[in-house]
Amino acid sequence: MWNNNSSESTRITTRMFLRIAAGGYLAYLGYKIVSLIGTEEAGMPPWLAYLSGIVFMAAGVGFAIYSLITMRKQAQKAAADEIAAQLPPEEDETEPQELPEQTETTEE
Repeated sequence: MWNNNSSESTRITTRMFLRIAAGGYLAYLGYKIVSLIGTEEAGMPPWLAYLSGIVFMAAGVGFAIYSLITMRKQAQKAAADEIAAQLPPEEDETEPQELPEQTETTEE
């Protein structure tokens, strides 16, 4: 009843969206760290807050972009595999067959 390929595709898509959400959350955490600079809630020196905030934002955005690129590649591969499955199988030609040579006859 269930198509195994569809189930795998759903799992891959779910995994990628979770990775994108994790990347977004890391970027959000970095933004919050930087936005707390100068308040009592920061709890760290400003240079450390800037450094850690930038690292978190870069890691989050990078992880989200990497996940998007990976998801797109997997979608393209799945589409190519689906098209290949619909094509008729190719005949295995290990050696090309040679045509017999024809001799020219001259008529006088």
